[in-house]
Amino acid sequence: MGQRTVRLLRRVSVSGRLPPAAVRLVRENAVLRLAAGEPRPGALAASLLRLIDYVLPGCPCEVLIGDPRAGYLEVRGTRGFRAERGLGCRIPLGVGITGAAARRARPIWVPDVSADPRYIPGVARAHWELALPMCARGRVVGVIDLESAQQRRPTLRQRRYLAGITAAVAPAVARWLPGGSAAPLHALPSGAKGLAAGQRDLEQLQTLMVNRRFSAAYQPVVELDGRRVVGYEAAVAAPKGTPWDTPARLLSAPRDAQFAAALDIARVQVALAGFRPGAGRLFLDIHPATLRRPGFAGVLQSLLRSHALSAGELVLELPDAGAHVEAVRRAAAAFRAAGVDLALDRFGTGAADVQALVDLRPAYVKLDAALVRGVERDFGRRTYIESLCYYTRRTGTAPVALGMATAEELNALRRCGVAYGQGELVGPAAPLRA
Repeated sequence: MGQRTVRLLRRVSVSGRLPPAAVRLVRENAVLRLAAGEPRPGALAASLLRLIDYVLPGCPCEVLIGDPRAGYLEVRGTRGFRAERGLGCRIPLGVGITGAAARRARPIWVPDVSADPRYIPGVARAHWELALPMCARGRVVGVIDLESAQQRRPTLRQRRYLAGITAAVAPAVARWLPGGSAAPLHALPSGAKGLAAGQRDLEQLQTLMVNRRFSAAYQPVVELDGRRVVGYEAAVAAPKGTPWDTPARLLSAPRDAQFAAALDIARVQVALAGFRPGAGRLFLDIHPATLRRPGFAGVLQSLLRSHALSAGELVLELPDAGAHVEAVRRAAAAFRAAGVDLALDRFGTGAADVQALVDLRPAYVKLDAALVRGVERDFGRRTYIESLCYYTRRTGTAPVALGMATAEELNALRRCGVAYGQGELVGPAAPLRA
């Protein structure tokens, strides 16, 4: 490649500027020299970003390096992506288009990301994404990821050129990882010594998510009059013995906005996989931050279509919505317009729950078990629930009582005007039968 550059430069006038092809080859050679010299990973990543910027000017790009045995990739160079996708951000294998390319060890070209359920937004209003895995000796050691909000797409020739550069630097990257001849880039195995307990837990959760180790049980939501089943709430949890072996623990796992969206998409996939069309409405908790992630609505629609379900058969529950009213108000309106209903979960435990009820206009409001417990003996609770039901009858919101434990509680709630109930008394959570 160096000889090609020399021959081309000899044909250039001393007084003239280098032609575009020559500039590209000079930068290409610089990248390969860095790779051959085993530089710092960040230096090679920065050089790759500069070369890609020449091929596709202004295109947002990430260089991720990692080892499939560890279960994730780490961002070592980035330009133009969201702040939460900065240096050090880790993407689990199999999650998103980037993780899918690493798992399949093949480039993935997506001309319309809104039609691909794997897409997790890295750039605002993106149109397309290209993920190029670095492969050395049959081992994936990294991925170059490009996505852009520009309508103009890279040509086939440009994509092949970038794939060739990716393949050229992969052997050098392989030397930095565990099992190579050089020192490891970073401690990839999740059980490595020196990692904080919280970091090890997060990496374990990522591994469980990538390997699809979650399971779902379904608890019926029934009419209090007649006990007709109108739907099921999916309770998604990690395997027993892990820190997330209950639905509440999994939902409250510490995470940033990017990982929150990836985890919620994984939970939606598990819930849909075990659900059957015609069983009623499917209720599922999601993190309020996920609701306003760009692209989440498109991913959700694609997943529903792949399971032969309509938007009207899904109800997204928002726990602690009162703390996120301002942030999710516009997103809530968009989901309602698309036919996906919302529910306020654990209503009655937050200071701003009433504001969320008024501003978000949910289809359902789920009364927390602490509000329901002993309601037949507490005049104040009955009065509050009666007032709430008076309001919801006029706004089209249906109250659902959670955690009913006795027939006395059920009868008292029915007299107050509560239409639906959920809890061990009316049906335990269990897998759905085919």
